[in-house]
Order: sequence, then structure tokens, then C-alpha cells
Amino acid sequence: MDAWINSFLNKSVELLAAFRILLSACLGFVIGFERELYKRPAGLRTHILVCVASCLIMLISMYGFSSGDPGRVAAQVVSGIGFLGAGAILRSDRDIKGITTAATIWMSAAIGLACGNGLYFGAILTTVLSLIVLTAFRKVETKMVYASKHISSVYMVIKDEEYSMKEFKECLENNNLFVNNFEYKIKGNSCFEVLIDFEKDSDLNNIHAFINEIEKKYNPIELKLSRE
Repeated sequence: MDAWINSFLNKSVELLAAFRILLSACLGFVIGFERELYKRPAGLRTHILVCVASCLIMLISMYGFSSGDPGRVAAQVVSGIGFLGAGAILRSDRDIKGITTAATIWMSAAIGLACGNGLYFGAILTTVLSLIVLTAFRKVETKMVYASKHISSVYMVIKDEEYSMKEFKECLENNNLFVNNFEYKIKGNSCFEVLIDFEKDSDLNNIHAFINEIEKKYNPIELKLSRE
């Protein structure tokens, strides 16, 4: 597929470059949309820009120099993108957030380089697999922790219009749960982050019942369980 498309587009360098840049923008959009949906530090625009910039750098490496190794300039993307990814990682006393977003930024750069080099099939396949990992595997990961015998805390992101502090406390009381810590803060323009630390002797069945009630009532944008 790659050879056929490249042979068709090679009639014009400008047409080839335009196709590769537009494809990289579309693939960057796919990954960025998922990150934007979950209100991540790096969202739609960031992933599109990273993907397109990487594609352009690859094109410059291949067609912008009359001599030399075309991989030398492109190789700097792999190391340089780490600085941008590091900015998306946030560390607190409890957890480290943003690692997945940093990985998607790095992935977008790789996809952009693949588009710039004409490896369309690899770029598209990688984008599809990335989307599967980011969406379907999210539920698998949650279920794995859900099956644990020790759940110490729950972290969730919900829409503010659905949020009610009173209702949250009622859910905890209805399920006979006591907490060591209950934190909430504004996340973006329309969401709240909620973190609940359960007491060590909390009944696992009660925690499961509480989580099920929360999922039905609030339909969280994100739900993460932590083990001891």
C-alpha cells in the first residue's frame, strides 16, 4: 500500500508533502481527541501539532538537504519530544499522573515521523492500536483492580453539574463506609476531581456497592481504583 501511494504521489513533491502532512494531522487528531475527551493536560491541539511537526521534520530531513544522512535531523525528534512529554507528568504525594499522556505525545511524534517517511500503513495501524489501548484497556485495567481484595481509595473525574457533595456523603453513609480523607477540586472548566481514601477496615463488598452506585448516578468521565 505504501509503495503504491508513494508512486502515485511522487509526481509532485508538493503533493506528496501535502498528503503526508494532512494524514499526520488526521492521525494526531484521533489520539488527541481521546486525550481531550478525558481532560488531559495535553489534548487535541497538542497531539495534532506534535504529529504534524514531526512529519514536517521528517520531510525536511529527506528533501531539504542535498547530502548527508536524512535520519540525523529526524532522530532529534525522538529525544527532543521527551521534554514536552515530561511537562505533562504531574507528581503528588499519592500518585503520578500524566504518564499515559506523555506516552501518547511520544507516540504522536513517532506517527508523524512515519507519515513523513511514507510508512502510511504503519502509521495508521499504530494509531488504531493506540486508540484501542487508550479506550478498551481502560475498562480492563479498572476491572483488574476492582477484583483486588484490598481497595484503599477511589479517584474519579465527573461533570460539575452532576456533582453534589451531600449526595456523595449520603452514598458513603448508605454503604456504611468511613473515610480517612475526602478531597475534591475543580479540573478545567466543567469537571471536578474527587479522591476518597477509605479506612483500612472498610468492607470490600460495601466499597463495591458504593462504586456501582457512583457509576450509575454520576457516570464518571474517569474512574480509578487504587490498592493498598
